[in-house]
Amino acid sequence: MVNLTSDEKTAVLALWNKVDVEDCGGEALGRLLVVYPWTQRFFESFGDLSTPAAVFANAKVKAHGKKVLTSFGEGMNHLDNLKGTFAKLSELHCDKLHVDPENFKLLGNMLVVVLARHFGKEFDWHMHACFQKVVAGVANALAHKYH
Repeated sequence: MVNLTSDEKTAVLALWNKVDVEDCGGEALGRLLVVYPWTQRFFESFGDLSTPAAVFANAKVKAHGKKVLTSFGEGMNHLDNLKGTFAKLSELHCDKLHVDPENFKLLGNMLVVVLARHFGKEFDWHMHACFQKVVAGVANALAHKYH
């Protein structure tokens, strides 16, 4: 659950409805892989990730980024039940993929950067604070199944 007021929830959802998940997803995942290169170990099957240019041009990075933000969008529709919404993904990332749950926080922070870049003045301090709550809630939900 994310602790947002009714007005904050309305504002977050209004902005989210403007997000191009393909563009922003690829950029957010690409930034994660460039800024935190150790996260690339989970994406070895994606091919060339040797330079920032290679990462941002990589079709598999873009496709997976879109998939990630599409799932994130499901969470946006269920802000009061994030743990339930992400239960299966949490289990997958914990039991099969063995992803360090800290990476969910890092990706959330990359998403906030991308949203700020894409929405400029519309992504003011208030929107930033609201989305920081959302990405923290999603990261917490994704880490829920970890032992």
